[in-house]
Formats: sequence, structure tokens, C-alpha cells
Amino acid sequence: MRNPPDRCPQEITERMRTCRFTYTILFLLFSLLGLSARNTARIEFAETEHDWGNISEQEEVVTCDFVFTNTGDAPLVILSATANCGCTAAEYTQAPVAPGGQGTIRVEFYPLGKSGEFLKRVKVKTNVPGKMRNVMLSVRGVVIPSLK
Repeated sequence: MRNPPDRCPQEITERMRTCRFTYTILFLLFSLLGLSARNTARIEFAETEHDWGNISEQEEVVTCDFVFTNTGDAPLVILSATANCGCTAAEYTQAPVAPGGQGTIRVEFYPLGKSGEFLKRVKVKTNVPGKMRNVMLSVRGVVIPSLK
């Protein structure tokens, strides 16, 4: 009984090159995916919504603080915090927040001249990659008109 003919050396060499190339590409891909998961900031808020309930139109301003934590392993930078109308303003931590550190976004609402229910949003832009780059914060309440 005869053994099957050996494959020619060229075919074996070509197959080895193909396998080496495939493994190299897979290694690089997984290395890049691993690196992208490291050295990135991540933001986590204790709350993203606040309800003031009933507030008087006569109040000059009402405020609330949204506390966040950098759960990543690179500094977190708040690039901006922008309200969707002129009766709402936001102030935020300007300095980069170290990994494990906390910061605050203070939202202010000016009820004078407003009455009834309201819902205001603040768009927070960060240096976090992906879907958490922009975070929406919400404040709501009911302005009780002053008696004249």
C-alpha cells in the first residue's frame, strides 16, 4: 500500500504564510482593542434628573448640583455644559478630574416671569469616547405664580 503523495513544499510554505498573516492581523486587532479600552476617561453621574417640585416665581434662583465620578483611568475633562434656554444656566468643574475623582455640574433655574410646569435640559460635552461623550441632564418643577 502506498502513502498518499506529500504536498509540494511550495504549497506548504504558502499555507504557512497565510496562517502567519492571519494570526498577525488577529493579534494586532486584539491589541488595538485592548489599548483603546485603556487610558480613557469615563463619566458616571449619581443622578441625571432633578425635580424641584413646586417653586415660587418670586424666588430669585433655584440650584441643584449633579455630582459625577471619573470611573476611567485617564483625566476627565468637561468641555461644555449648555442649557436649552436662557432661564437655565450651568456651571461646571473646569479642571481635569483625575481617575477616581469627582466633579460637579451646578444647574441654575431663574423662575421669574415663568409659571406652570417646566422641563429644562443641559447638554454636557466631555472628552469621553463613544456614546457617553455627550450626557443630558434634566431639571423639572412647577413654578407657582406670585399673587399681584
